[in-house]
Amino acid sequence: MACLRPSALLISALLIIKLFLDQYVVHKFYLSGRKTLILKEIVVEAYNSVE
Repeated sequence: MACLRPSALLISALLIIKLFLDQYVVHKFYLSGRKTLILKEIVVEAYNSVE
């Protein structure tokens, strides 16, 4: 564990932050309604395929 490179630590920290943000966004959109959530998923899929 101590031999982990700083970049690996940074990447895992960013992944954890992204996970929390995704949970927050999904929860927020879920409260707004299922249609908005589905729309967000479509946008995310399109963005991922372009990247």
